[in-house]
Amino acid sequence: IKPTFKEGDRILSKIPLLKRLPQAKCNRPSYIAPRNFALALLDVVTEGSESRVVAGLDAAIKDLPGESDVEKTLQIFLAKAGDQLDGTIDYVELWFDDVMERVGGWYTRKAQLITIGFALLVAAVLNADSIMIARTLISDVTVRQLVVGAAEQVVADQVGEGDQEALVSGLQGERES
Repeated sequence: IKPTFKEGDRILSKIPLLKRLPQAKCNRPSYIAPRNFALALLDVVTEGSESRVVAGLDAAIKDLPGESDVEKTLQIFLAKAGDQLDGTIDYVELWFDDVMERVGGWYTRKAQLITIGFALLVAAVLNADSIMIARTLISDVTVRQLVVGAAEQVVADQVGEGDQEALVSGLQGERES
């Protein structure tokens, strides 16, 4: 069997090392340990053959469909490991970790862009201009006193009278230091 990317999910779901992992709604594991990935990949490449000799692995790698990047990468790992299976597994683990770090970085950048876009959208829809609000509070004493009075009323509604005095004195102490 020469797996394609479309068959990848089906093949990975049948590998014993990956079956016991917690499954998300999409029926894919949410996390795969690097060691399990390396062993599963080599299991798929060697088509689950019982003999895990390096010669069989080398032949299985060369038998992968087309000139794939996976084939070239695995051949490099096998050569660097001195045709040792354990060394090849270690290289695949490091490769997996590196790719996952890059995916994590990509995800972080995308999440930040989405968050900034959402924040800008909310600010535009609500017409929230924090610079204008700050300027108004600094320059207009009446507005500032109204806002302070409203804030004190909210605190009074939520906190008891004795607690309110302690809260106000604590805030004044922080402001002075």
